[in-house]
Amino acid sequence: MYTRWLRRFVFLFVFLILAGAAAARPSSWEWPLSTPEEQGIDSSGLAKMIDVARQMGTNLHSVVIVRNGHLILDASFFPNNSSTPHELASVTKTIVGTLVGIAIDRGDIEGVDQPVLDFFPEVSAPSPEQRAMTIKHLLTMTSGLQCGDYAGWIASPDSVAYIWAQPMSSQPPAPFHYCGQDSHLLSAIVSRATGMPTQEFARAYLFEPLGISEWTWATDPQGIPIGESRLALSPLDVAKIGQLYLQEGQWNGQQIVSANWVEAATRIQVVASQGGTGQDFGYHAWWMRPDKDVYMAIGSGGQFIIVTPSEKLVTVFTAGLDESDGSAPNGLYNSAVLPAVLSDDPLPPNPEGAAALQAQLDAITYPAPGEIPPLPKLAVAISGHLFNLEANAQGWETFTLEFGEGVDTALLYLTGNGEEVLAFIGMDGVYRLNTIPGGTVALRGRWRGEDRLWIDAQVIGAASTYEIRLQFKDQGVSISIVDPVFGVGNESITGTME
Repeated sequence: MYTRWLRRFVFLFVFLILAGAAAARPSSWEWPLSTPEEQGIDSSGLAKMIDVARQMGTNLHSVVIVRNGHLILDASFFPNNSSTPHELASVTKTIVGTLVGIAIDRGDIEGVDQPVLDFFPEVSAPSPEQRAMTIKHLLTMTSGLQCGDYAGWIASPDSVAYIWAQPMSSQPPAPFHYCGQDSHLLSAIVSRATGMPTQEFARAYLFEPLGISEWTWATDPQGIPIGESRLALSPLDVAKIGQLYLQEGQWNGQQIVSANWVEAATRIQVVASQGGTGQDFGYHAWWMRPDKDVYMAIGSGGQFIIVTPSEKLVTVFTAGLDESDGSAPNGLYNSAVLPAVLSDDPLPPNPEGAAALQAQLDAITYPAPGEIPPLPKLAVAISGHLFNLEANAQGWETFTLEFGEGVDTALLYLTGNGEEVLAFIGMDGVYRLNTIPGGTVALRGRWRGEDRLWIDAQVIGAASTYEIRLQFKDQGVSISIVDPVFGVGNESITGTME
């Protein structure tokens, strides 16, 4: 899965080692469409929301809004689209929690008070703290598991064994601690309790009933889907998860997950004293705002499902935001989306508002090119020359860049890992889409000073936009890769020009 590479920081110039971004297929169930006004929402307010997002310069990827079960906004910021599976980060935890609820409804799991060790008989000489741990402790992240060593368990050849081998931090129920290990044990429990791989259980009992036909989910070496992240669904399909909860677990007349589970999962179960959200926690992993009629699933980089029951409203954001603006979607929801909800009844037609909204949608779907800055002298000097790279973890071997004065697109020829790729880089501020083995990557570049070229590289469906930073000096080059979302450290790759 591409998310595995993203989080392990193996990024072959984004595209040569891209693994598994599947081509989108139409969902087997489509949202009924409606104008905002038909569902009591002001188009002008939604237009202002998109305009604010544009002016802020935040790296939003999509906004999907559903009211009364009708799709009233499907906004995608180029080069993204709402039909392609998108990395959900920790919103994955909410899916895992839902699967636990379904397994309890089916009788595969006795209930939230069942001991966790019932599903892990291989744990020898368990401690009293381990014996005390229940499903509910995992669901509420009060397990007392040692949770600081993310790199250790995620890279382990046996992640479940690694988690159990760590000392417990405290006796459950422990103080709330946001913990990916809790999520991964839940993913393993779903498989062990049901006798089905977790991803197949999800397909049969959640995704297919919701008409979700295209998704990816990275697994650990034992084939267990990573419970804390790594799931990718399209934004249009993510909205179905919110709508399912809004409808108390029903979908097309079928009870997918019980109303009892929905009520418990979206009720405050523990005060979240850690995690930096200032909110309260239900079951895995819904966040509640006690001062508002809203519950949310939240993932790094700006992934949000926001459900507002009193307004029959589901809002989904996907993005590639760094920590400084990761809460921007929540801010846009509070300042623009919710105020645009004016009535429970249809509003009169609003041609001016509809036109303003359409203009904003056109602007984000078909961005206007900017001015092409003059090329620095160095760009002319290196254009067309081959650079040989020292051995590196990415497997890159050589590259050539070609520029033209006043030309809006640069060419990149790259070799590595037995592949030869020709890619296009927008030099006018607009991404160029490149279809390559394994998926699609969008590239745009800009010169910073006379000797530094920065290339923004966005894998379609990923929660990061990488900065590929090239610095040229004395017929040599050094390359670093920066991930503003997940904080990737730079690997220094050096090379020389022939």
